[in-house]
Amino acid sequence: LTNIIWYSIGGHLGKSKNRLIIKILALAKPFDRHLLNAPLQTMFISKFTYGVHRPLVFRAGLLKIPLKEFIKIDFISSVGWFMIVAFLGYFAGASTYLIKSYIHFSEIGLFIFLAIFLLFSHYISKRSKKEITD
Repeated sequence: LTNIIWYSIGGHLGKSKNRLIIKILALAKPFDRHLLNAPLQTMFISKFTYGVHRPLVFRAGLLKIPLKEFIKIDFISSVGWFMIVAFLGYFAGASTYLIKSYIHFSEIGLFIFLAIFLLFSHYISKRSKKEITD
């Protein structure tokens, strides 16, 4: 739904005669060739690129890509994006279960390192105080 709103805003702002809006809209022109020649691939990749997807949806409305085609492209790219993110999330959770015992060992290792560091800093502090007083 939000993508359709951004698409509609892009379509309406494309009719603007305001110079500032025209200059801002011109910044996205490098994406036009990709969006017109390979819209599905461009929309799919933009889902993974932070800060690019919304302006690209906006630009699709500005270029007057037919709404039915846009909805189809957006749906397919969204389903693909969701499947990949769900797959990565599932296996990240599964791998956490497998490395749970190693995490316990790392906790013990960090505790030992901290204890050694504190003992060493205490030793250095006492030694330097002794040297100052002598």
